[in-house]
Amino acid sequence: MLESRAAILQKRARIERANERQASRPSMRNSMNKAGDILGRVVRKLDRPEAAFAWLSTSWPNIVGKALAAHTRPLRCEKGCLEISADSKAWQKQLEQLSADFRLRINQAWGGTLIREVKFVARKPGPKRIPYELDNEHTPFIRRKKG
Repeated sequence: MLESRAAILQKRARIERANERQASRPSMRNSMNKAGDILGRVVRKLDRPEAAFAWLSTSWPNIVGKALAAHTRPLRCEKGCLEISADSKAWQKQLEQLSADFRLRINQAWGGTLIREVKFVARKPGPKRIPYELDNEHTPFIRRKKG
């Protein structure tokens, strides 16, 4: 009985050590967020509008959330005015009420005042699918060789 109790305690100790090691390792998500923070700081120092828009476009799902990012996309950012494309007129009308929240989230993520005004426009009807170049969730198809 003592041996089995000692074995159980040793097993618990191994599990706790493994959990501590796992907790101390940075996760891939954390390291990618940290890389995004570093790149954001570098882009802010460039003081170029196209660099700021590129940062905004790539950070869009993290800033507004995946649900809103699925129905919106930044179109252009000029002189503190951000134009955002919405899926439809209905989405545009709903999002117009959230323009102050969008501005606040973007400026918080930027770490300063990047946007002073947000305008929403309805996306023109077209293909429903997102181009693969813009879809960060897309996993490319890899074809195997026959034979």
